[in-house]
Amino acid sequence: APQGPDASIVLESPAQVKVMSDIFGEPWADQVARVKANSLYGDTPGWDLVSFIVKSGDDLRQEQFAAQLIDMFHDMFRAARTRLWLRPY
Repeated sequence: APQGPDASIVLESPAQVKVMSDIFGEPWADQVARVKANSLYGDTPGWDLVSFIVKSGDDLRQEQFAAQLIDMFHDMFRAARTRLWLRPY
């Protein structure tokens, strides 16, 4: 079964594709291809598109704690060899 952020999701029908698009927006692979095609540097070796979160002026203690919990559970799931997967950011 597919696992992780790069795993392929097999959608059975155009209706399923539309629902996924309505919920999650443009698939990441499509976004990367679109931005690369329109980038002046898209042909540069090693070119890649990355996503990140930027926050400023906030008290980030809750976000830091949540990220630490996600990372801790990710490590526990991996150590227990479960089929669960988390993406700590």
